[in-house]
Amino acid sequence: MPLQDRVAHAAAVVKWKADQQMRLLKSQNQVREIEGQIRSQKAILADKALSLYDLQKLTEEELINICSAIAQLHAQIKEQQTLQEMIKREQAPELSAYSSSYPSPATAIPAATLSGLVCPQCSRPLVGRFCPEHGVEGIPAGGNTVPTGPNSTEILLECPQCKKPLSVRFCPEHGLEGVPRKLSKGG
Repeated sequence: MPLQDRVAHAAAVVKWKADQQMRLLKSQNQVREIEGQIRSQKAILADKALSLYDLQKLTEEELINICSAIAQLHAQIKEQQTLQEMIKREQAPELSAYSSSYPSPATAIPAATLSGLVCPQCSRPLVGRFCPEHGVEGIPAGGNTVPTGPNSTEILLECPQCKKPLSVRFCPEHGLEGVPRKLSKGG
């Protein structure tokens, strides 16, 4: 697998891990807020029970309502703890899953979705104007052909060693960067 795919995957894993940690912290903060509400409800319960006791009007219904509110808050804490466990059990994105999120040069893509451009660095066919891996603007497919003007000639690249015309920047056999070669439009 190419280095850039591995680096992109590592970046995706770091981004995922940061997102996972943020969600855990958010859930833990919610648990702390709920625990504060429980302490508040318990204080209300104690105050209410004492004031009713002082007035000799303590009834079960008032205590049941406060205890019910506390029980609901405990249930919310359990939900948050379950969510935290689910977040902790999540797996990082797979390398193959990340790499398949954008087509490689060898991947067949329906022509209707392609923009007709390729990345000048990695030669991937582009769906839009810019390469998602390198951020550079695409060049016309065939990659290295550029109309030179009214005389209808094009500049193509060729391997400096085997002299074969190249449709990409580097010769796939020799790994050498192509050099310009002038051809007339007829051949």
